[in-house]
Amino acid sequence: MPEFWTIIKLLRHILTASLSWVFLVHFVYAQDMDFSPDEIAWLKQHSVIRASNEMNYPPFNFNEGGVPKGYSINLLRLLADRAGLEVEFISGPEWDEFKQMIRAGELDVLLNVDTSPPAPEYVLLTDNYASMATAVYVSDEELQISRFDDLRGLRIAVTRGFSTQRYMEQNQPESELVLEDTLQQAIFAVMEGRADAVVDDYPAINYIIEQNSLSGLRLAMLSMDTELTANVAIGVREDQPVLRDILQKALQ
Repeated sequence: MPEFWTIIKLLRHILTASLSWVFLVHFVYAQDMDFSPDEIAWLKQHSVIRASNEMNYPPFNFNEGGVPKGYSINLLRLLADRAGLEVEFISGPEWDEFKQMIRAGELDVLLNVDTSPPAPEYVLLTDNYASMATAVYVSDEELQISRFDDLRGLRIAVTRGFSTQRYMEQNQPESELVLEDTLQQAIFAVMEGRADAVVDDYPAINYIIEQNSLSGLRLAMLSMDTELTANVAIGVREDQPVLRDILQKALQ
């Protein structure tokens, strides 16, 4: 029996040392970030932040088998780790629902926020962490698209709530918008003949097409038009300016 209790005590010492090391690592990270007293005080009071995980916006933010994945997901995990924070990803809601959640304080961080003018007013923004060209994909081999004006009068599939919807409504009012909840559904709208073209970020459309081995779609136009280029940042709920500053320092 004495040997048993000796082992138990040893295990307790190991566990205590391990936990101390974890806290020390986070403290060292905090020192590296040069956090202000207010930021350090905030970190002591908060250990977990809630962030948006979209179900189908690869390669930036998506979910496979219940696991959040993508560039934006990995980036936020890295920033949170540098600050000594844990991230709880909220999966399932659509984009418009996520916007309502962060307005209501049910979400701390909204990923993939398009900062193209007019910048959203419902979140505090970090610097941009990605910039993406806009693509137009079609299925009709005879349909020629070389500029956005060529979309006039066509049925254009876009993701509901995304900046592409706002742009098309403002600049191409003669087009018929086919609004879908996800980008994959917008792509399928073209493949199924319900839309003539899909407009969205090139990396996202290209990823979905390649990963799902979709055929029959053709890249008709690629644009870095400043009005439509997606510059994305991390959005933080309006009443958490200290969290925004913490993530900005980690991002820098």
